[in-house]
Amino acid sequence: MGEFEIDEASICSECGSPSHAGHMQTCSRGFLVEEALRDTDEERKFFELYRKEHGYTKPYNESIEPHLFVIQDMDKEVIAGEVVEIQQAEQDKEKKKAYLRMKIVAPSHRNKGLMERIEKVAIQAAIEAGCDEAWAVAGSGDPKAMRSLIKSGFLILGRARKIMREKNAQEDEYYFSRDLTTEPRAVSSVEAMNAPVVQDISDLGGETLLIPYQHETLTDAALSQGYIGKQLFLPKDWPATAELGEVFQKETLYFEKIQTKE
Repeated sequence: MGEFEIDEASICSECGSPSHAGHMQTCSRGFLVEEALRDTDEERKFFELYRKEHGYTKPYNESIEPHLFVIQDMDKEVIAGEVVEIQQAEQDKEKKKAYLRMKIVAPSHRNKGLMERIEKVAIQAAIEAGCDEAWAVAGSGDPKAMRSLIKSGFLILGRARKIMREKNAQEDEYYFSRDLTTEPRAVSSVEAMNAPVVQDISDLGGETLLIPYQHETLTDAALSQGYIGKQLFLPKDWPATAELGEVFQKETLYFEKIQTKE
């Protein structure tokens, strides 16, 4: 993979440093990612940052190609990065998939749009590698990460319980998928306002739904009944002129019914 161009969006709004993309590099198979990339200083710094936040890395098998993308500031310090795993199709009819994982942004550079930049480059790398699908996860307690994935065209397909080994605790994660063969369609707040607000499982029905964020029972019921999450709205997203109910004063998930082919 080659170098990526610097553009105006790569300037940090807080420190003014011009960030630039690093390179995508395939790791040697059979090693921990950290071991495979330990000889490159920028990659070592990325994993130091990742370990500080998450505490561990994972090995890879023969069917996976890990790639690393990093963003550096003007002093060559790694301020953000992500590992993208390319999963080879084992059979002709299987889809070639990309998994976005191990993403991190340095605390001093969060909320600067770097997560979206990383995902944009990761998705482009997956497309160039011939992938048909991309998958990712985000913790249920991290609406910013969820919003970032949704902005990148990912859809919420389900929710699962994750055991956090380094903290000996549990966390719910949403898992996302994106079709890389088509351009995603964004859902506006004006469009979403026409969807009915679900307050009880008996309210499920129709083509679209609005469900209060972190309402686990309703969310699980919607996902199990053939709905996909397409947007996470914040209170500030809704039109200021609209007369809104209580549910719009907090984060709200927008769902659409999956259209089945006859």
